[in-house]
Order: sequence, then C-alpha cells, then structure tokens
Amino acid sequence: MKRIIYTLLFFFASISYAQAQTRDCFNNKSRENFNVLHYDLAITFDTLNSTLNGIVKIKADLVNDPEAEFQIDLQEPLQISKVLYGNVALALKKQKDKYLVKVPGLKTGETFVLEVHYSGQPKAAVKAPWDGGMVRTKDRRGKVWWAVACQGAGASIWFPCKDINADEPEMGVDLHYTVPAGLTAVGNGRFFSVNNAPDNQNTWHWKVVSPINIYDITFYVGNYLRIQETFNGINGKMDLDYFVLNENFQLAKQHLKSVPQMLTVFEDWMGAYPFHNDGFKIVEAPYLGMEHQSAIAYGNNYQMGYLGSDRSQTGIGNLFDFILVHETGHEWFGNSISIADPAYFWINEGFTSYTEIMYIESVFGKEKAIAYLIGTRNLVQNKVPMQGALGQCQNSNTDCYPKGANLVHMIRKLMKDDNAFKVMVRKMNNEFYHKVITGPDMEAFIRKESGLDLEKVFDQYLRHKELPALKIKRSKKGFSYRWEKCVPGFNMPVLVLINGEEKWLYPTTKEQNYVQADAASFSVQEEFYCTLSLE
Repeated sequence: MKRIIYTLLFFFASISYAQAQTRDCFNNKSRENFNVLHYDLAITFDTLNSTLNGIVKIKADLVNDPEAEFQIDLQEPLQISKVLYGNVALALKKQKDKYLVKVPGLKTGETFVLEVHYSGQPKAAVKAPWDGGMVRTKDRRGKVWWAVACQGAGASIWFPCKDINADEPEMGVDLHYTVPAGLTAVGNGRFFSVNNAPDNQNTWHWKVVSPINIYDITFYVGNYLRIQETFNGINGKMDLDYFVLNENFQLAKQHLKSVPQMLTVFEDWMGAYPFHNDGFKIVEAPYLGMEHQSAIAYGNNYQMGYLGSDRSQTGIGNLFDFILVHETGHEWFGNSISIADPAYFWINEGFTSYTEIMYIESVFGKEKAIAYLIGTRNLVQNKVPMQGALGQCQNSNTDCYPKGANLVHMIRKLMKDDNAFKVMVRKMNNEFYHKVITGPDMEAFIRKESGLDLEKVFDQYLRHKELPALKIKRSKKGFSYRWEKCVPGFNMPVLVLINGEEKWLYPTTKEQNYVQADAASFSVQEEFYCTLSLE
C-alpha cells in the first residue's frame, strides 16, 4: 500500500509538471518592465454556475521602458473583459493565456494601478494539489466546499496576475471574497471584516501585509467553524485559527492540540515564525494539502502519517501528522525563503522535508529522526537531477523531497557540529527573511557559513542524477579508495566504519591508500547517502 501511494504521488507530480509546461515562465521584457507591489482581489463565487466574476487591482512600479507593454497572465477559459487605468479602458492584445497592455504617459519609477475585470469558469483540478486548478465539491452534509491549488499550474489559472515566481507583491494582498450567506470564505492573512452583499451574500475581507508567493494566494469556501488559540512565540503572542468543517469540529479540536508544540519546535530550529503579522491558520481543504502562506491547506483527515501510511516504512512516520508538519515547515522554506524559479524547488522541498527530521528529533529523539530520514530513501528514483531547467517551469520530480533532505543532513554531518548547523539554519532564515532567492544564493550561503568546500557536493547531488559510489579495493596491507560515478573533481569527505569503528576518509576521484592490515569489515556510515563498491 505504501508503494502504491508513492507511485500515485509521483504520477500526479508528473501531471503537474506537464501542465506547468504550458505556462510562460520566462521573465521577458513585458514582465521585467514592472514590479508588482500589491494585489487587491474582489471576487464573487457563483456556486450555482461554478464561475468566478472578479476585479483585480494590480499596483506596480514602472521599472524601465515607459513605451513597453505589460503582460498580464490569465489562463483560459477565464477571460479578461477590460483593463482600466484610472477611468481609461486600455487596448488589449490577447495571446492565448496572456494579455499585453500599454499604459500611456507613465514615467520610469512611477507607481500605477491597473484594474482588471475578468470572469468565467476556471480549469478544474483532476487531482489537486498535484494537478492544479479549482476543486469544486461538497462536504458530507451536502454543503458547498471549494478551494484551489495552483503551485504547478500557476496562479493565473484563477485570477489575472504577473504569474512568475520572481515577483512577489512586497506590500501583500487584500482579498474580498463574496459567497452565498451561510458559507465562510477564508483567505490568507488576518480576518478584517465580513459585510452583507446583494442577493443574500456576504463579502469576507482578509488582509496580508507580508510579501507572498503568487501561487500561495488562495481561497477556501465552505461550511466552516473556527477554532481559536494563542501561541506564545519568539515574537510574542500570535493568533492561531483553525477553520474546519462543521462535521469535523470535535475531531479537529482534539487533533490540532499539537500545533503550538510544533511551532515551538520549529522556532527553536529555524527562528521566529516568519509571518507573525499575518497570523497562522490551518484550513480544512478538499485535497491533501498545500503550503498556502498563513492559511495552510489541510486534508489529511485528522490522522497520523501520510493519509494513515508511513512514507519511510519504518513505523516512525505514523507518530506524527505528515501534512501538518510538512506544510507548516514550508512557512520558513518556500514561503519566507522563496525561490525565483521552479528549477530551485530542491530548496523548498529539501529543507522542508528536513523540518520533518527536526520535528521528530525534538519530539521523539535523534535516533528515530535518523531512521526516518534513511527510510525515506526508498522513495528516491535518481532518474533525473534534483535541479530543473531554468525558465521552463521545471521543478524536476519528487526526488527533491527525500533526496534533498538527505543532502541537508549530510551537510550537517560534514559540519561535525549539530549546534553550528542549527545556528546556520537560523541565520539562513534571518538572512533570506521574506526574500526571493536562487539556487546559487543558497549554495553560496551554505558554503560560507559552514566553512566547507561543497562546490562539487552541490554539483553531484543537485545537477547529477546518480549517487556517487565509494570504490574500495582490498589488499593485504589495507585497501585503496576513491569516488566514482560522480562529477569531475568530486571530493566529499565520508564517515566510514572499519571493523565497526568510525573513521573519516577524504576520498577524491584519484585512488588513495589506507594502511590497516586487519581491516576485516568496511561500510559507509548510514547517514551518508551514497553507494559502496567493494572489491
């Protein structure tokens, strides 16, 4: 059953990748020419006809050429009806899923606002969250239950925007969601107000003051009840809100009691929760989960493990709620520290998968944490490199989850100081707080802070699909050793066991000799993710 679940996960991740390829992910001139500051979404959800009708205000700065066009992305079958600059309707040039507009009279550096009117029925997700789109369903009581997941497909699958990872609205977003009375509409950030609207509807206003990934902007519509709690964290008291289906209220209230402890563990490892001003929410979703900033999608059915299973096949994965821990970990890695291109997805998922290790180690002990980490290697396929191709909306495959976590742990082992590693992770979250970074940014930071020569380690594990093999040739005097199946110049130190005793070796691609005539047994210490070739 565990293998079947993973096979499905890989299959749907592949769907998401294929779908993402239809997006325009190049930061072209019509995108580079403006920097988005803020989005204001005012959307009416027509639950009878399964359509959206909205106005999105895009506040931005003109960066370069006043004569250049601006690209607004919106995926069919949704359609933009008009774009206003002030009271002036701008000419629209449509090219499939993008619209080009030109604003007259702007000067370089000037701030402007475009008002985009759109409507239609968004694409439906086949299997959210891996296949992006709208999820329109009903709960067990027959009430409307809607949500969206769009990390792979892009936010333009449901609202007009500049759909590229590199540009987050640094002034946040305002979300005005109008839904039929009796339903609750939940968005990112803090609850601001709810007001009566025409035709027996209510408009819910949510406000985000932090920068936010474009694919993290979200909504949930359902028959929700609200559970409120307070967390005393590094930055003081913070609201915790859990929006759960009416039918699951008592189950959720008991299950989510672990949230404050989880946040305490994460703050110890990674520093203060990065969105204190926007609060923290768990929202029950009609799909497994997604790291929507300050409004995490949760669909693990209030059970331990990953839909009740253990991905590590060790039994340890059933000691905690995988979705709750993993998606919360993304608030630090993926949401606060964001990537400029999906090619660097290993940062989001490798480090976030390692937050599972942090949690297990703090709650259940280091021995269990290491066993779980090693157990997740059964999910790795090593068929393609972890780092994808730039500008292609390419996030490689699911290897970047377990393989990425194992890379992070090997760096910790190479540092030979657990406290120094924790200090580095906390500094990392401070250095890249609310920033969009690249893979080279992260690699340079780790090399500098660890003091280690990791250039070839990153080349091997990020940009090469195979695991390196430690080649050992026995002799009467001891053995020779070197790295093979690796990038040129690969030079990662490795901890080995010789006759059961731990020793550090410093192999390169050139053969070296180790003199120890009684070396009867040899193995690589299990925390190093490589293969061993013995002769």
